[in-house]
Amino acid sequence: MASISKTIFASLVLSAFVGASMAQGQQPPSTTPVPVAPAGAGGSNLGTAQLFAVVSANGSVSRGKGEASAIRVSAGYYRVGFYRNIAACAYVATVGGVAAEVVTGIANVTRMTGNNSNVFVRTFALNGTAADRSFHLYIDC
Repeated sequence: MASISKTIFASLVLSAFVGASMAQGQQPPSTTPVPVAPAGAGGSNLGTAQLFAVVSANGSVSRGKGEASAIRVSAGYYRVGFYRNIAACAYVATVGGVAAEVVTGIANVTRMTGNNSNVFVRTFALNGTAADRSFHLYIDC
């Protein structure tokens, strides 16, 4: 009987709290999940997106999301483009294999001035010299 009384008491307290919140113009918290990206973001220049590219040492895209394209400009220097404006996004690049191979080295990424849909990725050997390395690029907008 005591547990039923505690349950009823808890329900009354919760009802009073929600009722007081609504009386002050506040809404109860929503249980609806917030989408990570808008539906149909595939060709949009608006909204959020998670884009990636896995690029081989020769500059070809092995796989990706966001209609990625890449080209090797020179030793350890790559230009990677996407379908949308990525100027206000965050970029992360790391050396990594396109299959199951282990790749060592360093990678960094920077936005391309004058082209809002491209970034430059630089790859280096562990001694710091520019070197062709396959890499993984992730972009979050």
